[in-house]
Amino acid sequence: MPAVKWTPKAEQELEDILVFIAEKDSRPQTAIKIEEEIHDKLVLYAENPEMGSKHPSFPEGIACCVHKR
Repeated sequence: MPAVKWTPKAEQELEDILVFIAEKDSRPQTAIKIEEEIHDKLVLYAENPEMGSKHPSFPEGIACCVHKR
């Protein structure tokens, strides 16, 4: 089964976004919800790799998705 793999930079950027939403924007429940939505979407994309977007600069087997927010 394919797995979601995070680069250290991607992990840090997501953490920064979630901290901003939770602390600076005073919306901790929204940050939790967004984190759950992203996790669920990435699991779905890992299980269905044809859903992901390919980019010419990505290595083979790497795809991305855009979250709605």
